[in-house]
Formats: sequence, structure tokens, C-alpha cells
Amino acid sequence: MKNSPRYILYIALICGALTCSTFALSQSANSMLGTAWHNGRFHVDVASVIGRSDIILNTPKARAKEAVPLGNGGCGVAIWSSNGFSAQLNRADTLPYRYSPGQVLIPGLAALTDATDYSGKLDLYNGEFRESGGGMTATAYVQPHSDASIVDVTGGAQIDEKVSGSTVLSTQTPGKTT
Repeated sequence: MKNSPRYILYIALICGALTCSTFALSQSANSMLGTAWHNGRFHVDVASVIGRSDIILNTPKARAKEAVPLGNGGCGVAIWSSNGFSAQLNRADTLPYRYSPGQVLIPGLAALTDATDYSGKLDLYNGEFRESGGGMTATAYVQPHSDASIVDVTGGAQIDEKVSGSTVLSTQTPGKTT
């Protein structure tokens, strides 16, 4: 009887039913686990996924070799906290020699970077570096479609020097004259 066609058919039907029920259970388990696949396409919260890799600082980076990078593909800025806010400006078209249009120093932000409650965050999704401490907050970023580095400062005591503004880089490549 074990080799009869009817017996083989029953075994095949039972195996097929078990396979289908196992597949259905795994599909319902996947939907309960929170998969990104819904209604035939992926749904992903890109900001949250990228935000998991943000860089959090508990102490300011005081040396240039510890700089936090920002950029838009053409203009780059390396930021560190020596004597306040320091930034090295760079352009992609100066490679491989790495000519720099210059550095920016904002000594008025020393109160922020020297504060005991200092915190910093490199927000990778928005392309911003935010530092806070001593009642001040500084947000630095490079504009997406121009060679402008922006530092926006809020809070803190009134000081005489300008601590907020932008630095626009020259679009001329070093060594070339027009």
C-alpha cells in the first residue's frame, strides 16, 4: 500500500498543506516584526535610519586632527574647538594639492566650547554640526548649492565681536587667473 498512487497523492497533499501553512505563518510573523515592505513596496524612514549613525560628542574636539567634517561635495569644512570655533575651508577642485581658501576663527564661542555642559552632535541627515553649552548654541553647515559655510549662534551674553555670519569661498581655483 505504501507504493500505491493513492498513498503517494495523500503524502504530497499533506506536504503541500504543511508548506503553505508554514509560509503563511512566516508571512504573518514578518508583518508583525515591522518589515519595511508594505503594499508591494518599501517604506523607509530615511531620516531615522541615517540618524542612527549621528556622531555625539561629550567633549569638544580641541585639535585640528580631531575635526568634524561638513560639506556639500564641492565645498568642505573641518570644524574643531581650538580657542572657540575654528574651521578649515576646503574645495574639491583643489585636490590633490589640498589648497585651502583659509581658516575661520570665532573666539567669542570659547564660552560655548569651554562650558562644563558642552555637547555636540554631527547630524548626518541634515548635514549640520550643533554645539551647545554655557547657554549658547552654534549650528554650522555648508549650503547645499553654493560655496558658503554658515555658523548660526543663539543664546549667550551680549559680546562685542560678530559671532554669527557666513564665509563665502572664492570660486577661483588656486593657481589659475581669469
